[in-house]
Amino acid sequence: MHAILNTVISLAACCVVAFAFSSLCRPHHHFDMVDIQNATLAGGVAVGAASSMNLHMVGAMAVGVVAGTISTLGFIYLQPLLLKLIGLHDTCGVHNLHGMPGLLGGLVAVISARLAHVDDYGDQLGAVFPARAHGDRSAAVQSALQLAAIGVTLGFALVGGVLAGFVMFMPIYPDRITKKKNFFNDQPFWHIPDWECSSASLDAQTEEQAEGEVTVDNEKTSV
Repeated sequence: MHAILNTVISLAACCVVAFAFSSLCRPHHHFDMVDIQNATLAGGVAVGAASSMNLHMVGAMAVGVVAGTISTLGFIYLQPLLLKLIGLHDTCGVHNLHGMPGLLGGLVAVISARLAHVDDYGDQLGAVFPARAHGDRSAAVQSALQLAAIGVTLGFALVGGVLAGFVMFMPIYPDRITKKKNFFNDQPFWHIPDWECSSASLDAQTEEQAEGEVTVDNEKTSV
């Protein structure tokens, strides 16, 4: 039940904040679909690691608010800055939606594990933290292990990312893959439909439909 409530509350708070900052910071105070389609999910990402813990309503809302804020501002300001400074082209906004909110979620889990007490969890303490069921592990040790898990996760991410980068730059791929002009062009890899013909056919169908509607209206008027 904790997981369901924490996730729903965090997502709801995140959505409100994401819409607010998108309107506040984007040109002409218009909503941006990049923010709305991505940053509104950051609350669910951030609360994931601690979803089964007793965050209370205020805690879940706080996680959603912070996650929505950093994710939306990341899309608006940080992503263009990283592209300009180091050439980091985050095409899907992974850093803003999963990276920063995920790190936030890890830190929330560290704090929640440290504050976890039998008075809050009752008989469920052992279900959330099995090693603490019989007093074999203290809250401080559990919190330290949660923090170590963040370090392990970041280590895997960094090493895996570096290795993937080296593989991508190895001179073993056909020219059509390595040419920069093809980086954002689907033509060398996919069958592209003839959109001009499709568009022309659609226009013709629309005109025929419009003429048919006019004919029907005229007949009704005549009657």
